[in-house]
Amino acid sequence: MAKKITILTGAGYTCTRDFSGISTESLTNEIRNLEVYGITLGGLKPGEYIYRKLCQHYNNNSRSIKADIAVVNFETIIHFLEEFYAFQVSKHKIAVVGGRKRKIKGYMFKGVKPSFLKLKDEVENDFKKATDKQYVKEAYLLIANIFKAFINHITHSLVSYSLDSNNQGMTNFNENFLKKYLPDSNWTKRIYTLNYDDWISRHLNYFDGFDSSGNIQSDDILNNFDINCHYNLHGCVFWETTIDKERVTKSNKAIDLLGRGQSSDTGIDREPLIPTPIISGYNKMQRMKFNPYIQLYYSFQRDIIESEIVLLIGYGFGDTHINNLLKLCKGKVVLCNYLEGMFEGKKYYLNPWTDHTDVFINIITNSFWETFPHGTGLQKKEWFESNSDSGRIRVWWQGIGDKFYKNWKKIIA
Repeated sequence: MAKKITILTGAGYTCTRDFSGISTESLTNEIRNLEVYGITLGGLKPGEYIYRKLCQHYNNNSRSIKADIAVVNFETIIHFLEEFYAFQVSKHKIAVVGGRKRKIKGYMFKGVKPSFLKLKDEVENDFKKATDKQYVKEAYLLIANIFKAFINHITHSLVSYSLDSNNQGMTNFNENFLKKYLPDSNWTKRIYTLNYDDWISRHLNYFDGFDSSGNIQSDDILNNFDINCHYNLHGCVFWETTIDKERVTKSNKAIDLLGRGQSSDTGIDREPLIPTPIISGYNKMQRMKFNPYIQLYYSFQRDIIESEIVLLIGYGFGDTHINNLLKLCKGKVVLCNYLEGMFEGKKYYLNPWTDHTDVFINIITNSFWETFPHGTGLQKKEWFESNSDSGRIRVWWQGIGDKFYKNWKKIIA
């Protein structure tokens, strides 16, 4: 019987030039500079305006427009728009009473986060001015347009990458790693991604949860754990989502969100949601209650428990729902990330405020500082085996690529 390996890929997986060069930082900068129907807020493009407000908000209302990319990025911007959209829709909540529509005064959804409510007062006036300038009836319609433009831009940024069958990074990953060290005769490969591309399922014919007509195959997702798969836990650029019907289909081309109407449905805590092909921002659990997300989540949980090896590539540990499942790992765990500046001939000291490795170790062992030596720094070592927990955790610092593939056997030995 073949052994099982579960591989989870995050944003750091595709950020090198060999793959696509797409990263959290690059997408954030694109969103900051994106033109959206000529809309300006406080004299700035919408993305740049929201980015600056969030930086100031998280810097205790200082004038600084710089913040840790892990704190303020394109997902934070999208999260803010989701919350602000929910708040604005709640202000215009309409009820049918005695056959007549009536506005409910003072109505507010419970799910709107207090930190953004505080920021809401500061930005509401600028959104009102932009609403009037755009001849839009209500602010929430303007917010929906900006939100959809951002999601649409991210989606279309990834299409060419998914369609490129000769992508060097992905081709090397398949030829020099999957085929060489994890052959089908010995390994069942269960690959999950938090990214939005479908390269592996498209070009390597891994099962992605859909049939050839784009219809979801729930029975196989929930019952067949002995096949190679590639599942998009947070959606895909080729998915079409209809929330009110709880239906997702897969297309051969990217969905144009800008051509859709303004209809929305409600998720957990009755917050309004705009249907999108990808789950971004920090309201992921709101959207993951729908199929097939919740089915893929169940599959990931079972594979984490059953796998001999769990390999995490480019994951920054920013998703609580994923972190909770990683605690269930029973086999070896290999973390492949990149720490900039580590191999410049200097000792590199892990900083728990900027490096997410400590989060990972705490998740798995609850004892980061006892797991790896820090007294003398980490000098030019390629990978480390944990001192505690029977050496179950292995950490590779130099990112995904040929050097990692060549050292794979040594890392997991």
